Formats: sequence, structure tokens, C-alpha cells
Amino acid sequence: MESKGTKGGLDAGHPLQREFLALQEIITTMHGTSELKKVLQQVSKAVEVLGYGNSVISLLDKNRKVLKAAAIHVNLGKGVVAKLEAMIGKRFVDFEMPAKRDYSEAARKLLEGKIYVTHSLSDLISPPVNRLVCYAMQQQAKARTVAIIPMPGSEGVIGTILVTTPREEITEADLQVLVNFINQAGIAVERAWLQEEVRREAEKKRKAERRAKQEAAKFGESRAFIESVFNAIADPIVVVNPDKVIIAVNKAMTKLLGYTENELIGHNYIDVYIPLEMRSTYGNRTKQVIAKGIDLVYEGSWQTRSGMEIPVQLHNAPLRDGKGRVIGAIAVARDMRQVKSLVAELEASKERMIHAEKMASIGQVASSVAHELRQPLAVINNSVYFLKMQLPNADKKVKKHLDIMEKEVAIADEIISDLLDAVKLKKLHLAPVKLNSVIEQALSRSQLPQGVEVATELEGVPAIIADSGKLEQVFLNIIANASKAMPDGGQLVITGDVDDNLVIVKVQDNGSGIAEEDLGKVFEPLFTTKAPGVGLGLTISKSIVEAHQGTIEVQSQLGYGTAVTIRLPVS
Repeated sequence: MESKGTKGGLDAGHPLQREFLALQEIITTMHGTSELKKVLQQVSKAVEVLGYGNSVISLLDKNRKVLKAAAIHVNLGKGVVAKLEAMIGKRFVDFEMPAKRDYSEAARKLLEGKIYVTHSLSDLISPPVNRLVCYAMQQQAKARTVAIIPMPGSEGVIGTILVTTPREEITEADLQVLVNFINQAGIAVERAWLQEEVRREAEKKRKAERRAKQEAAKFGESRAFIESVFNAIADPIVVVNPDKVIIAVNKAMTKLLGYTENELIGHNYIDVYIPLEMRSTYGNRTKQVIAKGIDLVYEGSWQTRSGMEIPVQLHNAPLRDGKGRVIGAIAVARDMRQVKSLVAELEASKERMIHAEKMASIGQVASSVAHELRQPLAVINNSVYFLKMQLPNADKKVKKHLDIMEKEVAIADEIISDLLDAVKLKKLHLAPVKLNSVIEQALSRSQLPQGVEVATELEGVPAIIADSGKLEQVFLNIIANASKAMPDGGQLVITGDVDDNLVIVKVQDNGSGIAEEDLGKVFEPLFTTKAPGVGLGLTISKSIVEAHQGTIEVQSQLGYGTAVTIRLPVS
């Protein structure tokens, strides 16, 4: 029966409905701000909405060695707080706990991502705070039960949330609600922390630049000072005359290219370190800087003495004499290798965060509905079994439909298992594994369409340390995808190779292929281009391969087929 106020749900004035709406608003606000302080305030507010009177949010430091209090919310008067702080000899905000497994049982569990529940605050606070003071603090805070829940981030635990309640116990259901929220909070806290780090670094750079300008005004323009600064600059600098002949370089320039100063000065820079295919472009830009007296900023490559090409960002500017006349050009370069590596790492981190958010959302759905779905499925399955026992002589049509029901229940149960596996991979059972045997087993279990020819080249593939059952699931998923792409027959080729301590297995078909715009989505949960599919096979496969410290990639061309390449470490 529907209640008044909301369709098919709780009345708007019901306490649970009010709590749900308040949490929704908090989560929206939490994900809508990039300020760490505001995010932590929203987390504390949510914990209070969930019925926990006191909370302490602690975050791991940069070196992941100490858990430090970042936000504290206590329902105590200022006088009581001051008295308790005087008793323990430090402020609440100065509390910290070493992130070492051997420090305490609580620390060990938290670093393993487990919840810790206790009735004694002294279990969590290191000496010299004695048990009597801890007991006084618990009495003042009405904290009969204390729980610490780990806060997960993209790379593991990033902090903890301590909550207290006057109740004797915290139920599993209440803990699950709290854990689900903290999983959401971890994403928001980590994102805000990273953005705050970026802002801090930018502010530090601005302050350094201001200081540099102030200090520069104090110095004269003596030749010795200019030469000293010229050679102390970390970025390579080269000065050329209108004929593009090098007339000065700094030490960073010689270090980057591997040439001595004498080997550079007096030579046309284009002939010395510009790659052949870029020489015309560089020459035109230098000519433009000198002729028009303008600055140019662009990216290119320089070639070292050993022949290696280095990506650089160049700032070209005209060189002027005391009367302002252009007498050459100066180029300041920045080695972009580290920058490009950091950009790639940042993009990868961003992808991991997006993936973590998606998996967190799916995890909430999976954990809440799996039990509710499996219970009626079990009832249906038992009923089918009962009907088969009671109707042994039923006609073929009845038996056929009972078999269909039984098969569909099994399919539904398998989808639920896949969903749960996609969210949280079970522990690997590692042992020496022959990959060719795993692949042959997967092929024998696969239902290939009529007309599909299979060829394998797996001789010489060494044994690896892996979970054979999990890897078999990976190849079953990939072979199933290939089968769906070749409903009218085709070729399935599986090859194995070894390169630099990596086993490389490629599964290639000549089926329908994947559109270019869909290639970037194939590992996303619930993405599929096949009507009967659920879109979890490759998601699960990627999780399994990465759990083995391996990689998986998909190459495909629409109408020509698909190749899936898996790389796994030999040991």
C-alpha cells in the first residue's frame, strides 16, 4: 500500500525520509565543492545526520606514515573541551596515530581496510594518555561505543572516520549505511585534497616569483652577475646571431645535448641539434623572430649528440642591443619529458578516479539488490524442481517450459554473480599455471557458432604464477565476445609469445569488429554493443588481469575483426 506524501515510499515527514533527503543534499554539496575544508564539514554533518554524536576525520600525510586529525565534531561545551585538552596535554586537533600495522590492533585493521569497533577509547590513543583520562573523555562525550571506519581512495586507504554512539552496539545494517557513505566521501575528499595540493603549489610558485622579482631589483647589471645567472638557470638557453650561428649557450644547454661549449659556439644551430625533418620549420621561425622582433612559443624536438630526440617547449625572443636594435635571437627551452610523463600519469589517475566512482555506484546497487534478487530466484528454482518431481509424466510442452524457467533462473543468477565480481574481485589463489592448458580448457567450455575455425599457437609459452580459475574466466569472456561477433562463422586465432619477462597472449577474430567511437568504452561496466549482453565481461576481465599485475588492450576495426592482447608477468 502506498503512503501519503510520496508515491510508493515513505511519507515526507517520516524520520527516515528526512534523513535520506538530508544525506542526498549533503552528498550533492560535498561533490560540488573543491575545497577540502568544506568537503570535510559536509562529511562531519552527514555523520551527525546518521545519528553519531561525535566524529573525528583523520587523513594520511603525504608519506602515508601518520594519520592526522583533519576535522573534529564533538557535542561538548567549550569549557569541557578545554578541560579535557588540559588533562591530556594536547589539543584534539593535534591527535595523530602512526600508520604502522604493529602500532596497534586498530592500526593494523584500518591499514587493511577493515572496520574497528571498541568500547574503550584507550585502545586508540597512545601513551602518555592514561586509561582514567580516556574513561573521563568517554563519559563526557557519552561515547559507549567507538568505531573507526577506513576511508578508501583510488590507491588504497587515505584516511579514517572515528564515530561514537551512546548505544551498547552498532548494528551491521547501521555500519553498512555508514560504510556506503564513507566510500562516497573518500572520492570527494581525495579529489578536493589533490586540487588543494595543486592550488598550494601554484601559490608557492607565485610567491617564489614575487620574491625573485624583488631580489632582482637589488642587483646591478654587472657582466659577472649576468654570466653567473645565465649559467645557473636550469633551463637550456642558446643565443644566435642573424645568420643562426650560436654565440652563447649556458651549462644546462651543454648538459642536455651532450656537446661541449666549444662544439656548439660558432656553428649553425640548425645543423647541430635540429632533427632533419624539422630544420625548415625552425629556420623560418628564427627568421620571423629576428625580422619582426616578436616572441614565439612552440613545442618541438632537439637531437642530442647520441642521436636521441628530446621533446622541448621553446620560447624564442629577439636579442636587442642597448639602442633597442635586434641583433639576434635567444631561445629558452624546457625539457618536456617529465611534463609529458606527469600529464600521462594525471590522465591515468583521472581515469582511475572516474572508474572508482562508477564502481562505487555499481557497488551500492549490487550489494543492496543482490540478496533481494537471489531470494525470489531461489524460490522459483525450488518451485520448478518441485513441479518436475510432482509431474514426472507431464507432456513435452510442460517439461520444455519448466526447463526454460530453470535455465533463465541460472542465467539471472550468473548475471548477479558477474555484477558482484565486477564490483569487488575475490582474493586470487596463486599457483604455477600453464596458460596453454587454461586456454584449451576455456575453448572446450565455449559454445562456438557453427563454422568458426579455431587455430592456436601456444607452444613455448612458459608457466606463470596466477589464479587459473580467474584466468579461465578471462578467456571465456573474450572467446564469448569473439563468438558473438562471428554468428555465421569465421576464424579465431589464439597465439602466445614471451617478451622481456612478459607472456603475451593475443586472441584475434575476423568478426564484425567494434566502431572507433566505442573502443574507449569497452572496459566500462554495463557497456555492450550486443543485444543479449550485460556489458560486464571485459570489465571483469580487466580487473582480473590487473590484479595479476598485467595489462589488457583491445584493437578493432569495424567490419574486419578484433584483437585482444593480454600481457602477464612470468613471475
